[in-house]
Amino acid sequence: MAEEKDGPARAASDAGWALSAAGRETAEAYLKEQTRLARLQADDLVREDKIRHWSLRFTHASTVMKFAFEMSVAAIMLAFATLIGTAIWKAAHDNSLVIEAFSVPADLSARGITGQAVAAQLQDKLTAMQNETDSGRPADSYANNWGTDIKVQIPDTGVSVGEFYRMLAAWFGHQTHISGEIYRTPDGLAVTVRASRDSGDTVQGSERDLDALMQKAAESVYARTQTFRYAIYLTGRPGSNGESTPQILQRLVQSGSLRDRIWAYMGIGTRAEFADPLHAPEIQARAIPLAPRFALPYQNISAEDASLGHDEVALAAAKKSVALLANGDGEMSARASTISLPANRAFVAELTGDYDEAQRQNVETALAPDYAHIAESARGSLAEDRALLHETGAARNAWNSLPVPTVRIGIVNRGIFEIGVLYDLKDWKGVIEKTARFEKYLKDRENIPPYTPAFTPVTLSRRIWPYTAAALAHNGDMKGALALIGKTPLDCDLCVRMRGNIATLNHDWNGAAHWFAMVSSRTPSIPFADSDWGAMLVAKGDLDGAIEKFKTANEKGPHFADPLEMWGEASIAKNRSDLALAKFEEANKYAPDWGRLHLKWGEALNWSGDKAGAQKQFAIASGLDLTAAEKGELSGMKRHG
Repeated sequence: MAEEKDGPARAASDAGWALSAAGRETAEAYLKEQTRLARLQADDLVREDKIRHWSLRFTHASTVMKFAFEMSVAAIMLAFATLIGTAIWKAAHDNSLVIEAFSVPADLSARGITGQAVAAQLQDKLTAMQNETDSGRPADSYANNWGTDIKVQIPDTGVSVGEFYRMLAAWFGHQTHISGEIYRTPDGLAVTVRASRDSGDTVQGSERDLDALMQKAAESVYARTQTFRYAIYLTGRPGSNGESTPQILQRLVQSGSLRDRIWAYMGIGTRAEFADPLHAPEIQARAIPLAPRFALPYQNISAEDASLGHDEVALAAAKKSVALLANGDGEMSARASTISLPANRAFVAELTGDYDEAQRQNVETALAPDYAHIAESARGSLAEDRALLHETGAARNAWNSLPVPTVRIGIVNRGIFEIGVLYDLKDWKGVIEKTARFEKYLKDRENIPPYTPAFTPVTLSRRIWPYTAAALAHNGDMKGALALIGKTPLDCDLCVRMRGNIATLNHDWNGAAHWFAMVSSRTPSIPFADSDWGAMLVAKGDLDGAIEKFKTANEKGPHFADPLEMWGEASIAKNRSDLALAKFEEANKYAPDWGRLHLKWGEALNWSGDKAGAQKQFAIASGLDLTAAEKGELSGMKRHG
């Protein structure tokens, strides 16, 4: 029975186990399937993630490319707009002269004389004329200015950048167009040129004179388009149309623009320097009310009045010119104003006796690009400055190193300068000999433009004879000196001062005082008459009176070494060497290489008991320029010092 009981139980147990085993297999299979599915889903998610990332990158790259494309288009549009704007701006400011190809006969063209070749020849001639015109007037002051921008137009076919720019220049610019033709006449050839909308000018001649015809045609263009420049160009030469410089300038004064009138007065005044020197300054002055801030009238007046011996007026005008130039003078070209400023500063320094400053300014002037022979004059002034600084050797070296002038204006200016330099170097015979040659040179050529017979007597009486008369007196010919100085005018400061110096040499103390007083009273800013007056009083023996004049001269020209040095010498003569030392030391600031100054400085130190200081000054003096008498004096002082 027990076995019977155990049988069903064992069977049930076996069935449960079987089911359990089957469930485990099913579960395992299920788990495996779920695991595989999970893996597939994970793999799918990885693939989707990669695709999503790729898509994001693609979308970003597409956005970047789209942005870059849009920026490129914008940049191109901006560049195009800038190009168009620049072209319009350039066209609006285009004042050039454009020479179009001429119409020429077929046989000339076949021989190479094409319309474009003729236009190029006209361009060359206009450029040459422009280069020969030396004017301080700025290019933008001309109503119809093309400056140096002269070009031949080369025709284009079809639509091109060149044609587009020419269209813009025609709309917005101020180009001057030159056109023309050459045609045959019964007697040869005729050349017609016309400027923009002006009527044409025609010149005629034989075929072999084509070059001369083109020159006349160029002058016609220049006269029509650049009237003032043409007038300056004609200086010293006849015009092909029969007009002269004075006629053109007078026409501009009467009917030109404001700026034309201003510059015409400058031109008329400058020509008057040779044709009517006495009235040149008042002609220049007519431009001042028209342009009060214009430096050139003052600059010209300064030079002209100085040449007439009107020193105080010349100084005031030079100072005014310096003030205007220093503040920027738009009425003058950059080249003219750049060289004019140091030149005027040098002149102001010279008129007040500050020769050390003058030579510094003249060096700057000589190195600047030249205008109107100013650089050449500065080099001559340098020699004169050094002579007046008592640097004899340096002055002679500076003079001998000057280039030989080749034009008549340069030769005449050199002759005037040389006589003044020789006088300052105390070369009396040289002054007398040079004067004779120079007078002959002027008189032989006084009818050659721009000079006239009116120039010669004014120049001789005011700029040459005063030096020559004084040189005659120094050379012992008092009769000749008095006769020659009597031919000089009394409104000339140099002339009257030399009258005083000649009277001093003649021991005519009252006469000398009269002449010096005349100049001193009318030159309250210029020290030369008072300095000469003091020297006369020393010669007379009036040391106190001399010191008063040297004091006045020093007040007028505080950097003028001569009155300071002579003041020191007068103090030595009064047995006040102690007072002399301060004057010599001050003079040394403005004329450090003056041999006599160091000689007398040593003498004052010697008298004051400073033997070592005296020997030091004597040593300096021995290495500087001294006259024969001064060398003898130095030798004696060294021996007995």
